[in-house]
Formats: sequence, structure tokens, C-alpha cells
Amino acid sequence: MPDTLSKHVPSYKQYLITFYNTTHTMETYNHAKKHLPVAIMPVPRVISKSCGLAIEYQGENPSVFQAYFDTLTIPSRLFFIETPVAGERCATLLAEHTL
Repeated sequence: MPDTLSKHVPSYKQYLITFYNTTHTMETYNHAKKHLPVAIMPVPRVISKSCGLAIEYQGENPSVFQAYFDTLTIPSRLFFIETPVAGERCATLLAEHTL
């Protein structure tokens, strides 16, 4: 009998925007929530060991969130995080706006 479990491991996927200060996070969140399904959450430890807040995209089409990120003019970073059910989180930096 084939081992189908090893071929497809379910995972939880997140798209997040992080910022360098809480003011930018809250200002962007207040704007984004008018247009996108988003939530505020603590920055996951896989991204940063320090305190902070991130904006999590909760929609079905991540390209919409990427397009929103592309319009930002403040320092920020866009991450993709995947958490396998039986594994460790893995974060990938997708894009970054610097000063």
C-alpha cells in the first residue's frame, strides 16, 4: 500500500507585512482593513525575536496582498510563512521597502 501521507503534508500558509515601528503598522492596518481581509498579529518568532506587530492577509488571493504591498511607501517587509503540521515554520522574505 503506497504511503500517501508522505506525498502531501498539510500546512498552514500565511502572508504578512512587518514594519519597523508600531505607528506604521497601525496606520497601514487601518487603511488596509478598508480594502482587504487583514488582521493584526504578533510578529512570529521565525521572523524576529523582538516584540512587534504584523499585518496578516486572510484572503484567498495572495497576489492582491502583494499588489497592496507594492503601493506602500514606508519601510516594510512582505513575508510568506509556511508551517507544516508536523514540522517547523519556514519564513521567506518576498519583498522589502527600505529607506
